[in-house]
Amino acid sequence: SHDIENMVMVPCCRRALIRACVSPRRRCLSSVQNPPSELTLALLKPDLTAQPERLAAVKTMIRAHGFDVLRDETMSWSIADTSRFYAEHQGKFFFGRVVEFMSSGPLTAMVLASPDAISRWRQLLGPTKCYKARWSAPTSIRGLYGVSDTRNCVHGSDSPEAVEREIAAVFGDSELALLQAHADVTKS
Repeated sequence: SHDIENMVMVPCCRRALIRACVSPRRRCLSSVQNPPSELTLALLKPDLTAQPERLAAVKTMIRAHGFDVLRDETMSWSIADTSRFYAEHQGKFFFGRVVEFMSSGPLTAMVLASPDAISRWRQLLGPTKCYKARWSAPTSIRGLYGVSDTRNCVHGSDSPEAVEREIAAVFGDSELALLQAHADVTKS
C-alpha cells in the first residue's frame, strides 16, 4: 500500500492522485506507477475556452492521452501580459493578431506532465495551420477545433527552455520550482 500523505507533490497533484484512487475508470496510483519525467505548458486559447463542450472534450483528450494535469487555471491576460508572453515574436507579421486575440477573453493554462510531454503534446496539438491539420492530422486538437492560423485553439511549448520560461511567465517562478521538484521526485 502507498502512503499518499507522505508523497511530495503540489496540492493540486495530490487531489488529482486521490481522485485517481477513487475513480473506477482509472487505475489506482497510476501517477506513481507511471512517473512523469517532463513538464510542458498547454494554453487553451480564448476561442476554445469560450466553448464549454469543446473545452471539456479537449481536457478529456489530454487525460486520455496519458498526461497528468498538474495545474489547470482559467485566467485573462491584458495586452501587456500577452505582449510579454509572446515577446520573442515581436516584429513578426502575426504578432499584433496574436496579442489581440489572446487578450480577447479568458484562456485556460495547464501544466502537463508525462514522459516526453513536450513532443507528445505537440503531436496531439497537430500542425499550427488548421487547414493542414484537417488533412494531415484530422484527429488532432487543431484538426478538430481550429479555425485559422491565429485561432488555432491551443499553444504548446516547443523546448525544455520554453517550458521553463513559459510556466514561470504564466504561474510564477515559485510555482515553476514546485512543479519541477514534483517532476524530479516522481522520476526517482
